[in-house]
Amino acid sequence: MPTYEFLCNDTGQTFEVNFRTYAEYDPTAVRSPFTGSHNVTRLISTVAISTSGGHLDALLQGDEQVLDTLENADPSTLGRTLRQMALETGEDMGSEFNEIVDRLESGQSPQDIEQSLPDNLKE
Repeated sequence: MPTYEFLCNDTGQTFEVNFRTYAEYDPTAVRSPFTGSHNVTRLISTVAISTSGGHLDALLQGDEQVLDTLENADPSTLGRTLRQMALETGEDMGSEFNEIVDRLESGQSPQDIEQSLPDNLKE
């Protein structure tokens, strides 16, 4: 059951609205319980995602075997692993990261990729 938090722009107070399904959510139908007005703003909250058992979790636990495995991995495996680790963080890693991972997944070597990068993206 999704719950959304809103701000009543007239009073500055926050309130929550529960829906039965995500498809039921309609921002134009939300009214402030304080004023009855549609002058509301949906608030976006951060969400914590707990992951366990992935490559990132292993690195955070100090498992150097993961690094050893990646050091000797072929470009495709390295790219897939980096993409999985990025997904485990729940964060958008940016277009440069995605481009490099795409190139690794297509089989391009890390050395070739590094040589083609602009100077400001090199180590």
